[in-house]
Amino acid sequence: MAMRLSVVIPTHNRPQSLRRSLDALEAQTLARDRFEVLAVDDGSSPEHRKEIRQFRAPFGYRLLEKAQGGLPTARNVGAERATGDVLLFLDDDVVPHPDLLLQHLRTHEEADEPLAVVGALPYPDHVELDCFLWYLEQSGHYDLYRNPKKYAGGAPPLPPLNGNSSVRRSAFFDVGRYDERFSSYGSEDLELGYRLNKAGVRFVYNPQAVGYHDHIKDFPRFCHDMELAGESLIGIYRIYPEIKAAKKIDVVEDRLSQLHGKKKLIKLIMATTMALPWVLALPRAVVRVGTPYMGLRRVLFPLYRWVAHHHYAVGMRRGLDDA
Repeated sequence: MAMRLSVVIPTHNRPQSLRRSLDALEAQTLARDRFEVLAVDDGSSPEHRKEIRQFRAPFGYRLLEKAQGGLPTARNVGAERATGDVLLFLDDDVVPHPDLLLQHLRTHEEADEPLAVVGALPYPDHVELDCFLWYLEQSGHYDLYRNPKKYAGGAPPLPPLNGNSSVRRSAFFDVGRYDERFSSYGSEDLELGYRLNKAGVRFVYNPQAVGYHDHIKDFPRFCHDMELAGESLIGIYRIYPEIKAAKKIDVVEDRLSQLHGKKKLIKLIMATTMALPWVLALPRAVVRVGTPYMGLRRVLFPLYRWVAHHHYAVGMRRGLDDA
């Protein structure tokens, strides 16, 4: 019997984004009787909820409503009500390419073992890239499998189940769903991915499963989110201390004498910028002025990384101090 797919889309106060995703789902090449869509309104304001309630779609579409609780709770509610063999978690700011559902489902059907399938997350064509958005794409910040050579073993040490990813429904519930304690930015997908990987679920990257990430943020907002992500990573570390070296938590937590090789240099740079944050004033000024000029993108790339990693380390330090 052919597999069926359940698409779970959590949303909060973004009816226009949800509408774009639903419109794109109407154009899918996968037969309509092989998928359903569950949008989970996670505590939107009354005016936004009213607008979302008016949405209709010609495929199996259901709207679920709940009090605001964050991404993991919304995804869990959708998964509990889903009826498909495969769960596809799609963020409301991800616009699926017409073949996205087919690519996800086909990858699962062709495997003899439970998989987690991660798709690509490029920006849509209408987004005009500046140097910072180009940095995000080239560094693989959202698309972690874009540059596999940067990982030991060719894959992220904590493979994410993110906003364009799918997993067998049975495997999802076998490992215990999303952990609803991880409601802050940048943690719930990594934590679940780690549990799935430990349980023997193989992660597969399918670059043909394209979901266009139709949402942009500027560099200051990105740095703020990096601090949240660093802090939430420590929550995962408290449960799984074995991730320490792979996620470079040792660079923040350990003394210089305990580190080896490249990590010593990273620690020195990190310690300097934490002790003397004014050191970052120059790279911040350069990227602020240079971001619109694409000819400077390769010059600015290491500066974005330096400042962003500083904020990530600040978040980790805060998480370690609070524990």
